[in-house]
Amino acid sequence: MRIRTNRVYPYPVYSVFSTDYSDNSFVADVDIEYDSDNATVVLDIILNDAGLKKLLKEGKVGLFCHLDSPVTKFRDVFEVKLDENNHAENEYNLQKLNGNIELTCLLISKEDIADFTDDNLTGLYAGTSINFPKYATIGYTQTVEIDLQKRMDTSGEVPSIFKITPSEEESKQISFDATNEFIHIYLPREQYDIYMDYKGKNKRLKAMMINLPVLTEIIDSVNVGGVDYSEQPWFDVIEQGLKKGGFDGFGKDFTTRPAIEVAQFLLGEIAKEAFDEFDKLLVGKD
Repeated sequence: MRIRTNRVYPYPVYSVFSTDYSDNSFVADVDIEYDSDNATVVLDIILNDAGLKKLLKEGKVGLFCHLDSPVTKFRDVFEVKLDENNHAENEYNLQKLNGNIELTCLLISKEDIADFTDDNLTGLYAGTSINFPKYATIGYTQTVEIDLQKRMDTSGEVPSIFKITPSEEESKQISFDATNEFIHIYLPREQYDIYMDYKGKNKRLKAMMINLPVLTEIIDSVNVGGVDYSEQPWFDVIEQGLKKGGFDGFGKDFTTRPAIEVAQFLLGEIAKEAFDEFDKLLVGKD
């Protein structure tokens, strides 16, 4: 479900598409993790407004997520129960989801709310008391699109093997761990926060900055260093991607190519698409 960003509301709306609030940072970092049976929607929410957070805590406002899977014609709306880290998960049978998945998070009033005040309000609403009717949409995130290609249906879906998380230590460098089901890439906390702020935007540009060098290092470690990752689930995805492109998996012809060339092949037209995104960022700037 996509929210019409040009819709006029009779009350302030908390969204990056609205100027009703001075700080309108309402962002959903969404990922979908899956195995052969189940898919888990993983949510990390950024919601900075103290007044709205208070309404959430009091149960007067609910945080909901609308999920739409057009390929399977499955739709669902579920209430999001955040933990102390603003994190939540919701599980589905994998058969219900496939292809392009759209997710939008919404703030919905659960009751009539009178005399709401907030120092964060701007414009016509600054310094005034607000009334929200029951079931009103008082906030929404940008719609996030995730291309879910099931491994049993599609080979070599390389972007699905990466998980971006913050480093647990005070590190100033990017690191990774390839010894799990996914390739975990750890960003320094400050850089991870920036990554979260722009989640869902300029995906290919960020993939070239983060995923490409890590994948290159891993391929080189297999190609030159002889490291054996064959027991890891992500390894099969890469091998299928190589075979799909005419390589014999991790065979002889694979070792004759530079690692960065193979990594770019696996990630598609990563350089072109990343620089296209970069070019759009500079439109209208000197």
